[in-house]
Amino acid sequence: MRGLLHRELLMTAVIDRMDAMVRVLDEEHNIIYMNEKMRLEFGNHCGRVCYQMLGQGERCIDCVTVLANVSEDSESKEITVGEKIYRIIASSVKLEGLPRYSIEFFVDITKQRKLEEANRSHFARLAQDVEFAKQVQYNALPKDGTYFRSLRVHSIYRPAESLAGDFFDVVKIDEDRTLFYIADVAGHGVRSSLLTIFLHQVIRGMKERAGDPRELINGILQGMNDLHTGNESYLTILVGIYDRSLRELTLVNAGHNCLPLLEGEDGELHEVEIYGMPVCSLLREGSHTTVTRKVRRGQRLLMYTDGVTETENLAGEAFGVEGILRLWDSQEIKTPQRLVAAIQASVVEFAGFAPKDDMTAVLIEFL
Repeated sequence: MRGLLHRELLMTAVIDRMDAMVRVLDEEHNIIYMNEKMRLEFGNHCGRVCYQMLGQGERCIDCVTVLANVSEDSESKEITVGEKIYRIIASSVKLEGLPRYSIEFFVDITKQRKLEEANRSHFARLAQDVEFAKQVQYNALPKDGTYFRSLRVHSIYRPAESLAGDFFDVVKIDEDRTLFYIADVAGHGVRSSLLTIFLHQVIRGMKERAGDPRELINGILQGMNDLHTGNESYLTILVGIYDRSLRELTLVNAGHNCLPLLEGEDGELHEVEIYGMPVCSLLREGSHTTVTRKVRRGQRLLMYTDGVTETENLAGEAFGVEGILRLWDSQEIKTPQRLVAAIQASVVEFAGFAPKDDMTAVLIEFL
């Protein structure tokens, strides 16, 4: 008997010193015990009905103790008392030969809920900012159509996330020359999208100087260095400058690993082999080679990013340039609009799921 009493006193002492708030209720929901932590929080309400401790005039409609008694398992809910929020965990206790009791644990989760609400507000604002950036980036892209009586553009643009590291543009240099490019900034998301807008502004700000491929690359490089983005930031860009009066196309490639595909006299696409270093902090000065080709009216050039060719199927096979060439040879999609649409649809179908990288393709038709 003395041992039993000792154990009961020990258990009471342990519960009394618990960091959690604990109370015990009888079958009539009267409080018969409150540990020290709960007494300090609410005052001593032993002998009173459970809901009176919470400042209520009647029992809760969704009484967690009733639920625990019915389910004979632990049940929980959250309540607000004043400016505080508590999680209540209730368990039913039934000992042989004794009435049913209930034990309830109160956990103050006010700080947790306020932090969660702050995080929700933060992410809501962040989502609005991302949506705004997405619209800025999307609106900066040239729409499909005819530009400066020099060329016609057909494109697909599919970001892997809300914001992309892919970008392309068409810029007027002078009455005869039109510049167009496709770029791929390392990664995707906010950081990469900001660099695409930077690229857009730098090239357009160069005006006629952008017509010199060497000056163009050096201007982009200088702008990147001025941003102090670090060694991990780089971009690749494939640029075409079309002189309508001479019917000449000059290409320069700064690290873009997807070679341009130019339509030949045979009507087939052929890779134009042109290479160069990406624009990054390791590059001190642009010394990229150029390739110049005569082009005829109606001839087409296809530029794309590695989100097209490097997308793999479930067997680990890449879509590749071969996938593009197969589409080009298809008699059903000879029109430019249908071709670029087919590229996107075919890559998604080939992968069997949404591609993990940004996917962009631009078909230029010379006028």
